[in-house]
Amino acid sequence: MASSNNAEWRKRADNPKPVEGPTEVDAVFEGTDYLVFVEAKLSSDVSEGTTYDPSRNQIVRNIDCVIQEAGDRQPLFWMFVKNRQPELRFSQIIDGYRSDLSSLEKLLPHRDPGILAQVSKRMAVVEWRELVRLLPDTPELANVRKEICGRVGCSPD
Repeated sequence: MASSNNAEWRKRADNPKPVEGPTEVDAVFEGTDYLVFVEAKLSSDVSEGTTYDPSRNQIVRNIDCVIQEAGDRQPLFWMFVKNRQPELRFSQIIDGYRSDLSSLEKLLPHRDPGILAQVSKRMAVVEWRELVRLLPDTPELANVRKEICGRVGCSPD
């Protein structure tokens, strides 16, 4: 907001009161050059609105927040999901942002279009069954593998 061309948004940026409540990120991966926010879904789809803004979906909120927190690092947004069915809302939203960057720019007009383009190109959707295969086959993780597979319908072996 502080770097926006919109005078009203710049004024709002000077107000220390939060615009919306704290974002609960499901998983974060970070390094010196990148920051990844992950929205993890097992049985539900994304929320179409947030408590503070009914027109702002979970994905755009996470993208806005990861850009804010990334600083000079590359902001990335990923989703961990049960499946990638095209009728699920998250699939439609992400496909929309990838194919029509202007839709994301309209929702985040205070963000740099170049950064939004990078984020939209690098969004990832990963199925839980793919992640389970990456876990080491150790006794310590057997219950984790079993729990995840029980929820998403894969074999823990």
